[in-house]
Amino acid sequence: MNITHGVDSFPGSIIKASEGIRSGNLLSENNRGRDMVIINPYGNGNGDHILAKKVANIALEQGCRVTISPLSNMLRSQSDPYQNYALQYDEPHTIDQLINPLFIVLPLSVINIKKLEKHVDELCTKFNFPRNDAILIEEMDILPFPGKDIKHYAEMLRRIGFTQISENKLGFDEGAIGYIPTDDRTLNEIRERFKNELHLLLDSYNVSLSTGSSYHLGYISSECFYTGAQAFITNTLCETLDDERPANFIINLRQVQSNAMGSVIESIKSILLLGKEHTGVDYLALFSKVKITAIDDKHGKVCCHNEISGQGNKIVSIVLVRSMPKNIYDDFLLLADSGMVSGDQSLSEYLSLKEKLPYYDMQPWKYSLVESIKKLYGDSLGNYIDQRVVGRDPYSWDVRSSFISSVEQPLLSDKQLARKNEADKIIATKKADTYIGELIKSHF
Repeated sequence: MNITHGVDSFPGSIIKASEGIRSGNLLSENNRGRDMVIINPYGNGNGDHILAKKVANIALEQGCRVTISPLSNMLRSQSDPYQNYALQYDEPHTIDQLINPLFIVLPLSVINIKKLEKHVDELCTKFNFPRNDAILIEEMDILPFPGKDIKHYAEMLRRIGFTQISENKLGFDEGAIGYIPTDDRTLNEIRERFKNELHLLLDSYNVSLSTGSSYHLGYISSECFYTGAQAFITNTLCETLDDERPANFIINLRQVQSNAMGSVIESIKSILLLGKEHTGVDYLALFSKVKITAIDDKHGKVCCHNEISGQGNKIVSIVLVRSMPKNIYDDFLLLADSGMVSGDQSLSEYLSLKEKLPYYDMQPWKYSLVESIKKLYGDSLGNYIDQRVVGRDPYSWDVRSSFISSVEQPLLSDKQLARKNEADKIIATKKADTYIGELIKSHF
């Protein structure tokens, strides 16, 4: 199962009709909410599906019956089956049983407007749904595509008869509503199973569990995996210069082919062997030994291995994988001292669990998200944010990266550190779930 987000399921993030909802969490049967259709355009991976299921979970908490209608962004694709969710006291339903449903569409720019228009029009015609109100939710601070701004989708819905349309953007830019966090139920499940699973999962990656070690989890889904892995490892070693505990890196490289793992190992090895005259930092002084291992996730065996001897005191273990079961990813994330993420959903998961900013693997269309984060953290932390972001610039198409170039003095002054801690708290609390719940209720 691939954490591309290419996972097949997202444990605990959506409450199945057969499971119901734990008592005390929701409204009584007499306060049932409005029926809802979530139209869920999606591309590669599973992040778009996870987003829809998060909103479905919020709607269930308002007592709604929910049907998700997935919509592939492929030009020629078969219709996806409807996914129906309801409260435990409700009978299972089908989409044709919904009455005057509220429409929610998310995310938007992944889908062609004409294809979305055709899909909505056919749904309303086939099931005789009134074209009244709709909620649009765009993904986090996406770089606008020509003709694909949220206003263009709203204009399309008005053109086919919808009268009340709410336009909302996730993210941290001005006017954005924040991120949708991992729900408390899922967080509790992760914490409850964590200790039981931890020894098994670490053994499977040849990593020993020790309270005297540090752990660093990376998820890189872009094609900038060489630079991403290099920056995450070297900058983390610089940031933890005074931490002499053994360091364990587990890095999930979504885009790497199995026969290319050896070249990733060589790229990591090559930068760690660079002298101070090239990087400004004597990396060899940061460790005594680095062990780099690539795991064949299909067979669970080591496919590549290399070692480097250094002149420092820290033992470093780096494990590279191409995929990882979601429960193992969650357990590692809870364990991790630091991490690198990619896209909206893994960023939201990290903020939910760790309440601080991770390293970020930036896809070109997420340039605006990084800029909004830089604005939130302030000018004094501009270099700090740059050192935590790797990705392709959407304008020049160059790979954007920044390596820490000196460890001769503290990386952050006391004033900068105080601002960083303050900004971490601010960004972690910018949650959109309460707002979305109230928005849904306003349409009852």
